[in-house]
Amino acid sequence: MKITRTLIWPILVAVAWFAPAFASAQNDAKFHMELDYAYHLGLTEKLSGYNYKSEGKLGGHALTLNALYNLKPNMTVGAGFGLSRFKREYNGDSFTMPLYATFRYRPLASHLPFYAFTDVGCTLFNRDENHNFTGGLMGTIGAGYQLMLKRHFGLNFKVGYNIQQFANTPIYNNNIEKRNEDGTIVYTSTLYDKRSLWRHSIQLGVGLVF
Repeated sequence: MKITRTLIWPILVAVAWFAPAFASAQNDAKFHMELDYAYHLGLTEKLSGYNYKSEGKLGGHALTLNALYNLKPNMTVGAGFGLSRFKREYNGDSFTMPLYATFRYRPLASHLPFYAFTDVGCTLFNRDENHNFTGGLMGTIGAGYQLMLKRHFGLNFKVGYNIQQFANTPIYNNNIEKRNEDGTIVYTSTLYDKRSLWRHSIQLGVGLVF
């Protein structure tokens, strides 16, 4: 078992390095579709105009579908759409429906599977009585690795820094309504303000390319 573990890492490194020799040659199709799953490791949340500090763990999941077009061997543009759920340990979850443009640039001519990318767009709808989706701006910048095993089948890995706006986040005042006989306090909540809540996250993604 120890010998097997010792050999795994050199094999993986060799596969990742030499695979582009045949994989990049198969990445000559102009159009690709990409189905991605991403985990959002939340770093912090900031509320515009308030001294707000998030507490507890911040996480999230996203499933997106990207349509990609290779302008050049080293340059790709496209558009993406998906569903996301941003989780909070204490203050409830937020659901979003992102729609964005994506741009990818491959700086190494000898290693085309490696790319830098940026996603810029917004999340559709806004919270109302009919749904729980929250609107706002969003953006991601990072790096990825697209390994094409066939002309229209491959794997995609990426890591990035994501910023997500939750527009019109309600802020409530807790007012004392009454005191019970045992001394406990009953509060009522009234809407006080609406502001933008901004989340900063590390995005870790893996997907399939078709």
